[in-house]
Amino acid sequence: MSIVYNGDRTFVKILKEICAEEGIALTMTSYDWMGKVQKGEKTGFIWGYQLPENHASSHLICKDKSGVYDFLTAEGIPAVPHHLFLTPKETGYLGVTDNWGRMAELLARYGEVVVKPNEGTGGDLVLRAKNQGELERAVFSVFQEYRTLAISPFLEIENEYRVIVSGGKEKLVFAKQRPFVTGDGETSLSALASAKYPDRTFDVADYVPQNGERVILSWHHNLGKGAYARVVTDEEERKVPVRLALRAAKAVGIDFASVDVVKVGEEYFVLEINAGVMTERFSLESEENYATAKEIYREALLRYFSKGKESALPQQENKEKKGFFSRLFKR
Repeated sequence: MSIVYNGDRTFVKILKEICAEEGIALTMTSYDWMGKVQKGEKTGFIWGYQLPENHASSHLICKDKSGVYDFLTAEGIPAVPHHLFLTPKETGYLGVTDNWGRMAELLARYGEVVVKPNEGTGGDLVLRAKNQGELERAVFSVFQEYRTLAISPFLEIENEYRVIVSGGKEKLVFAKQRPFVTGDGETSLSALASAKYPDRTFDVADYVPQNGERVILSWHHNLGKGAYARVVTDEEERKVPVRLALRAAKAVGIDFASVDVVKVGEEYFVLEINAGVMTERFSLESEENYATAKEIYREALLRYFSKGKESALPQQENKEKKGFFSRLFKR
């Protein structure tokens, strides 16, 4: 059986270039989704888009959207609510018994909700619901693929920013611009969309937009769903997203991450934290973006290898530990 590797993933390509340039030994396994980096006597491991810089517990917290919301709220950081639900078979682990009653209460409270996998990525199975029928179908769809889901209020997001944080500092801010067309007063919306985005289809009402009318074609902000990146250099626009992102990363103890911050009206909220820093779409948009992503990964890797080894326990403490375990397992 032949094995096909994912060497064409931009992340893997960048990683190979950095390691070759910096004298780091790189071994990729599991279809290039896992790997090992080694320099001198120090070794680190890669999982997905996760570099060895982060603590495992912080990484796992960031995968849990409702968990991140709870941590941030406890620290007084404004965040988009994410309410956790498990499949009916496993609801007991939360100490609750009524999934549907809680879901219906959230729908009544928010008016319209977003249902998504609690640990999903890339915008897959992120569904809107404004009545009980849509809510039921959305919940069923997510539970067919995942054991957990999160329900959030649907928000009219003006801008969504991604802030890459590394070593307690901001390294990059870009806004996720959604696909749009501008009306001419004569051409239908579907024709305008087909002409501008010939390789995509959009679920939009078909009408003739007025001349100069700007129509957003998708409510999703994910780059993988058609949005594109706009690097934000204006200090005033960057200020609040950066401040919230740095506070959020510190709150969950994550060292290298991308933090999504949304602007709703005049308010800003943290949407989620990603411990695996994915820049696939961003890197492919331009050579400049590719170089920017590469330097961010390079710095994170070199910082990991520049850290000293964890200090060993003092000799006396080692002896005490050995004595304890000897007594524990002695028969």
